[in-house]
Amino acid sequence: TKSTTTVRSHTAVDIGADASLSGDQVTVHAEIIRLAADGDAKSTTLALNSHSEAEAPVDVASGTDIVVRGGAAITAAQRLEIVSRQDGVDTNSHADAKISGGVTGSLKATANNKLNLDSNVDIQAGSKLTAHDVFIQAESPRDASSIWGRDAVANSNTVVTWTLNTVDKLVQVGTKIPFVGWFFKWVHKLVKEWIPKITNSTVDAVYAGSFNSSNSINMDGDIFEGEAISPQLTINADGSLDATGITAQVVGNEVDVSNINAAEFAGSVVLSSPSGAMSGNGTIHNNGAFATVTIVNNSSLDLKINDITSTSLDPAEAGVQIEGDPSQDTSSFSVVSDLGSGQSSPEISIQNNTSS
Repeated sequence: TKSTTTVRSHTAVDIGADASLSGDQVTVHAEIIRLAADGDAKSTTLALNSHSEAEAPVDVASGTDIVVRGGAAITAAQRLEIVSRQDGVDTNSHADAKISGGVTGSLKATANNKLNLDSNVDIQAGSKLTAHDVFIQAESPRDASSIWGRDAVANSNTVVTWTLNTVDKLVQVGTKIPFVGWFFKWVHKLVKEWIPKITNSTVDAVYAGSFNSSNSINMDGDIFEGEAISPQLTINADGSLDATGITAQVVGNEVDVSNINAAEFAGSVVLSSPSGAMSGNGTIHNNGAFATVTIVNNSSLDLKINDITSTSLDPAEAGVQIEGDPSQDTSSFSVVSDLGSGQSSPEISIQNNTSS
């Protein structure tokens, strides 16, 4: 008996060259959320000296891929997710060969499970990803014990065969002598009798197949993380406030400007390829820096300025997290700060246009 199970699955997302995607939150997923494949073969024989064979080959190849091609631009005001992963995988090969009925023969049970999983993300050179938080993930399950099963059972009941053999036996022979009685003696005599013989079948349980699971991220594009804004505050002549990226309040005859800190606008970049490969020479732009900070007071109110920190962390300490197998990491990413308009440092301008 042979039961064959074959599965081919491929889920892919291709963001074409020069394509443009934008939104508050942008999610690009290529996912397999459930994949189950089982092979079950059973073979039973009752015939003498027969052959019982069960084979259950299972062959599964599943992949998820995301490609962002050169020239493509994806922009999210808040969060950008690019995820290629596989979950809910369950495969099993079960083969059961049996001989019953008190006869003998040969048995072979083959459990053959071949499982290949592969998940990848490819951010090509010339592409641009922009968001406050950027999350890129490629993941395939690695725990073979929970998703890759093989069960081979070859079961033969012990049987008894009977053969008729001629046996030399020592037997007692009696002779009756008149007036004397019976006289007994031991003599050798050839006799035929049934001899039991315990016989076992030939049993072979075979485990075959392979388990392979891999995932990778290649990042050759540009990632712009955080918010590269230029905070501005204008205090109008009537004391009203127009603000972008700055918090201030009027207290009595004074405008109190809260601390202005670029680190509050810094985002995060996560590149996650658990136990997998990481490659590419892309650039991560830490936009936790202000191009300019401008405060203009057109009123008669006093102006109180507190701390102004126009850059966040050093680029080398930016909020970038990379997860993968170090032995498969060939990446050489650059992390830089964008300070705007080619300036070497942010410009801070405070103008008090009255005599306050």
